[in-house]
Amino acid sequence: GLVFFNEVVSEAARAGDAAPLIKSVVAKTQSEGFGVIRENSEPWVADLNARIGSLQKRAKDLKSVTDFDTDEYRRQAKDFYSDLRESWERAVEEVLFRKTVQRFVPDVKTQSLKEVTVTDEDYRTIYFAMKRASERSGHDMSAGRDLPQPSPDEMAADLKALDDFRIEIDKRKKATSAARSALENPVGAKLI
Repeated sequence: GLVFFNEVVSEAARAGDAAPLIKSVVAKTQSEGFGVIRENSEPWVADLNARIGSLQKRAKDLKSVTDFDTDEYRRQAKDFYSDLRESWERAVEEVLFRKTVQRFVPDVKTQSLKEVTVTDEDYRTIYFAMKRASERSGHDMSAGRDLPQPSPDEMAADLKALDDFRIEIDKRKKATSAARSALENPVGAKLI
């Protein structure tokens, strides 16, 4: 599905005006069910910035909720955390690994490794963020570990962790790229 979608978009771009493109996405969510058609939009696999913007809007829209114990709120929270978990996965692919390897794209872009550094702190941040999102995204857990529904403020804070991570990695890539560029040049000999 997504490989074909990406190929069609790529070919339409190559063809230019000869192949105008209208993107339609059929979606399924816990809150709206299956078969929701969205015109002129990307599938949820759109880039990380678009995902963060969408999640920010959803968290803001939930600020008016006061009863966190309804089925509707539980479905919205589950959808939010499912999408947040997938967005962390996208952050690893798109931001941390700089699109070196991408799902649904056949190429491996080895030159992108020039901007890649993975630290222990990166691992720690991703591990605990994914753990938190997974616990709230519909994974079945034991009855003894019944977590309360997250508040909209908690959702916004969990999303902010992703946005902060993205910003930090983007800042770091410039220094990494400069250091790697230096590795591409021969070592200068010293005259004695």
